[in-house]
Amino acid sequence: MRRLLLIAIQISLAALSTGCTGDAEVDASIANALLRDWCTPSPETLATQAGYTVPNVPIQNVDSFTTSFATETLTDNAHCMTYAAITDAGVVNFDSSISTGSYSGTITNEIWINGQSLNAGASGSLVLDSDANYFAYVILENGTAVARSEVMRLSSAVGNSLLRFVLSWDGAGDVDLHLDDGAGGRHVYWTDKTHDATGFNVQLDVDNVVSYGPENIRVFTAPSGSNFRCWINYYSGSITLNATVRVYASGIYQQQYSFVLPAGTSNGSSSYEASHDCGSHTSP
Repeated sequence: MRRLLLIAIQISLAALSTGCTGDAEVDASIANALLRDWCTPSPETLATQAGYTVPNVPIQNVDSFTTSFATETLTDNAHCMTYAAITDAGVVNFDSSISTGSYSGTITNEIWINGQSLNAGASGSLVLDSDANYFAYVILENGTAVARSEVMRLSSAVGNSLLRFVLSWDGAGDVDLHLDDGAGGRHVYWTDKTHDATGFNVQLDVDNVVSYGPENIRVFTAPSGSNFRCWINYYSGSITLNATVRVYASGIYQQQYSFVLPAGTSNGSSSYEASHDCGSHTSP
């Protein structure tokens, strides 16, 4: 009994020394339970309470996962992470490292964020919603999730948007997101990232020219009933890509468009209306 009490005290001290503010994982089940109790309420618990289904895979093999405001590292046999309470940014960058020695299949990665999964490399950008955001770095083997990081939480003070369009794709190349209002002449894309005039405020807040995305356009203000047209264009790259556009209205997911961009069809052009159409959308 004394030995068990000593183990519990040592584990609790270890949690304090690492500054653990989220879930933690160690090998012994008793230690695991104690650390999880010590580090509550965890971001994973809060994500579940917010209605998101967290990927049901082991928390392992993600050696580090770091954003501009939050970090998770493998320390003293326990995953501990810290997070800032709030950021003004609508986009933050991330870096990661993983262990792949236990896998024999093809390894790919995703970012799970607020219930959605996006293709990801070892580094990239996260597009944040207004208020609380929950995210994790996920390892896939042959297309199936097999491991992940702890869930992290980061709140953003970015303004609420009437409409939001998020583009991602699954490999190396530059795919561009375009939004216009037809005959109104307003067109937001990589060379004209902001339109802020005559009652309209539309912004492209990330332009990824390397791989995976995301690219993200927010309609912050527009007269009610304004119609916007969404397009994507395969600007540069040499391989076949699978691209996805997710559409949100007033922060709520609405629908998804999926495209196959064949190898050899990139065009190096800012032209877009003959490209891939992701629908017309009306502002609330």
